[in-house]
Amino acid sequence: MIAKALFARRALAMLACASFVSACSAPTGTGEADNAGTDAQSEEPAMMEESAEQAAPVDSAIPAHFRALGTEPFWAVTNGSAGLRYMTPENSEGVAVTVTGEDEQENSRNVTGTLEDNIFTIEIAVATCSDGMSDRIYPFTATLKLGEEERRGCARPLDS
Repeated sequence: MIAKALFARRALAMLACASFVSACSAPTGTGEADNAGTDAQSEEPAMMEESAEQAAPVDSAIPAHFRALGTEPFWAVTNGSAGLRYMTPENSEGVAVTVTGEDEQENSRNVTGTLEDNIFTIEIAVATCSDGMSDRIYPFTATLKLGEEERRGCARPLDS
């Protein structure tokens, strides 16, 4: 009878110690999954900080109305209520682009068309961009293809 009582006390003491140790440790799991969760949590603030720099949240992606511009050579494209226009320093009023297609993805918008018998494509993508000449940071990059020529620049929503 005394042996059973000693065994019960030892078992109870071991159970109490095990409960105490598990309560003080991290959640249990498969190890790798726990580490991955910890890493993701520690990286989350950095990802949120980077997202805060972007002018448009990912779910709204690229606005339908935008202004893109580039340097060397200078050019600009405006997609607004008057349609798509391509401008240069020599033609500040711009030339209307005949739009033949538009494709919006989660983080990009492509507008294709023709400009004076040349194939015209502009892609606006979510990524911060500097025009290289000012301190302004734009929320989007722009890639313009006019015929065989490719130009790179920055873009922003038309209303900003």
